[in-house]
Amino acid sequence: MKKIFITTFYLSFSMSLLYGDNNTEVEIKKITSGQAIASINEWYNDGENAPIVAFDGKLNTCVTENSQNNKIQFMIVFSKQISIDEIRIMNGYGFSNDTFKKFNKVAGINIYFESGQKLCGLESHTLKDQKEFQSLKFAKAYEADRITFNTDGTSYRGSAYDDTCITEIELYHKGKKIIILNAEKLLNEYIKKTKTK
Repeated sequence: MKKIFITTFYLSFSMSLLYGDNNTEVEIKKITSGQAIASINEWYNDGENAPIVAFDGKLNTCVTENSQNNKIQFMIVFSKQISIDEIRIMNGYGFSNDTFKKFNKVAGINIYFESGQKLCGLESHTLKDQKEFQSLKFAKAYEADRITFNTDGTSYRGSAYDDTCITEIELYHKGKKIIILNAEKLLNEYIKKTKTK
């Protein structure tokens, strides 16, 4: 019995070294947005405000809206099912203290988790009016292959502009960040597509 356990553990450990943790990295297969941000002019400025920039690891880009209801909505579809028990969000436009103050920040957000196009969870949270990453920890891990982010229209008003922004979104499981492998590729494809319009 002991020999079988050791052999199984060694095999599992060897496979994880060879192929990596199946939940630490993923590709986005598709990203779609709600009408509130799909039509804004800023999207044609080299893709600076497209939803994919929420996952690019850069503070000089942000998802933003330019609508009457201050809502941001987009859905990401992953290449496989992953486990998520925490999401960290950098609210507003976090490039600098100045940009953070000038633009609106999200107050309320709803996050929908789906597996095989079936809803498996909903998390509703109130974000703080702060520049640092905010951790949204869940009571359980969600097994999902798509997530929809939908702000409820409530926001902390900026001093200069009435555009609501999110700078970064990070996905986690058991304290480990889930890396989006193709964020830059998707952004480049988006820029190429919009420049032909």
